[in-house]
This record gives sequence, structure tokens and C-alpha cells, in this order.
Amino acid sequence: MWAKALMLALCDIVKPPALTGTKEKDTRNHVEWQNGFSYLDSRDFREVASLAGFEPSAIADRIRPLANDRKAAARMAKDFYADRNHQKKGKIKDA
Repeated sequence: MWAKALMLALCDIVKPPALTGTKEKDTRNHVEWQNGFSYLDSRDFREVASLAGFEPSAIADRIRPLANDRKAAARMAKDFYADRNHQKKGKIKDA
């Protein structure tokens, strides 16, 4: 259960907002998205990661650089959602 909660939180953090074509709105959305990465420093994140059986600092260290790399973040979010959808269908993903 905690692993799923952690995965959902990471999906929400990592997925960059869609571009609207309006520079002002896109800039604001991008700043808000980058600010979302501050959740990785929160007590709640550390608790959820620990309860899921992961080292919070290791996860944060891997995820935090994505705040400056929109393309890599979009790829990781796509992978997160693909994994989630794959699991929902009851199939086991090969390791």
C-alpha cells in the first residue's frame, strides 16, 4: 500500500504540466511544477518512502534533478504511468 502511495506522489511530482502556448502561463506553470519538487524535502515524503521500504534520500537524489530537465521528467512520468497502467491490468512486469 505504501509503495503505491509513494508511486502516486512521485507521478504527481515528476509529470511536467502541458504547454499552453502562452509564455506567461507556461512560465508560471513551470515554476509551480519545479516548486512541487520541494515535497521531496518534507517529513511526509520521508515517512511515506520509509513505510514503503525505501531510503527517502536515495529517491529524492534521483528525482530532484528532473526539476531542471523537463524532457527527462516527462519520460520518467510516462514510464511511471505505463507501469501503473500495466499493473492495473493484472499483469506482472518482467524484472
